[in-house]
Amino acid sequence: MGPAVISARMTSGARCAHRFRGFVMRRMLLTLMLAATGMCVGAWAQVSGSNYRLQPEDFISLSIYGEEGMRVEAPVGLDGNISVPFLGLVAAAGKTTTELANFVRSELISRDYFKNPLVTVNIVRYRPLRASVVGFAQKAGQYEFKPGDRLLTLISQAGGTLPTSDLRRATLVRKGSVEQIPIDLRAMLEKGDLSQNYELQDGDVLNIPRRYISQVNVLGYVPRPGQFEWYEGMTLAEALALAQGEIPYRSKLSAIQIQRQVPGRASEWRRFTVDFTKFVTKNDFTQNVVLQPGDVIYVPSTSSPDLDRASQIANIVFTVQSLLSRNFNFFPRF
Repeated sequence: MGPAVISARMTSGARCAHRFRGFVMRRMLLTLMLAATGMCVGAWAQVSGSNYRLQPEDFISLSIYGEEGMRVEAPVGLDGNISVPFLGLVAAAGKTTTELANFVRSELISRDYFKNPLVTVNIVRYRPLRASVVGFAQKAGQYEFKPGDRLLTLISQAGGTLPTSDLRRATLVRKGSVEQIPIDLRAMLEKGDLSQNYELQDGDVLNIPRRYISQVNVLGYVPRPGQFEWYEGMTLAEALALAQGEIPYRSKLSAIQIQRQVPGRASEWRRFTVDFTKFVTKNDFTQNVVLQPGDVIYVPSTSSPDLDRASQIANIVFTVQSLLSRNFNFFPRF
């Protein structure tokens, strides 16, 4: 059993091709989702426009049927008012177009200007609604949107995410709030989960943080020991393939040791042994462990487990990592 046996499980080239195909499929899914979102938004605007409450800077038209001199086209002022013939300043902000039309009609009747006027109010142009994308997007910045637009629209305006984006840890902050609403963009963009595709509000800020590259360490009796980039779903077989498999007659694959940090406890680690030969010879997939970021894999020699050597190497690796991350806890010994 040589390096080729392990490498055959998934070579670097095959893994790259697999990940590239996954990237293409995700882009196609995103395109379809954005197209569907656009159609849904258009339908929403037609159905729900009457529920929209006017805001300063909305440009509206107000008219009375058969009365050309009573037509008004103007933006709602910053004070929330508009000027209506015969009535002067009328509060418009906070009202729907139907509520404003009914109010103007009632006032005109109560003041004996008209007996039964037919008043209509329409929104000519919505005030500029703006939301921002900060962090690791293709074109981070501030963008205008329409009522009913959602997060996917904002992400599309920003050109999508970057390869270095941490899709799982994006956050949304509403205007006037300090609460960071967690957004799993990976579930949204890659799995089609629209449960977090929230409707945008004026002043929203979507923060897409950077994805810090996680690594696993493969140490001991392998041809190419070292650190390798971790990716979700990475298995022991794939990590060993990156380290070029085994050293013939030296690597003891039946006693591979994996050291892993205890979740939520920065200074605690646990160690377990894997019999990788059972995976290779008997297809025992329980021995092809799915790795976690930061795992330390030690392949001992066939002569003995060489625990002292494993401990020394692991301590050196972890000490360097701790210094870089300003975490001075020492790696527990194998």
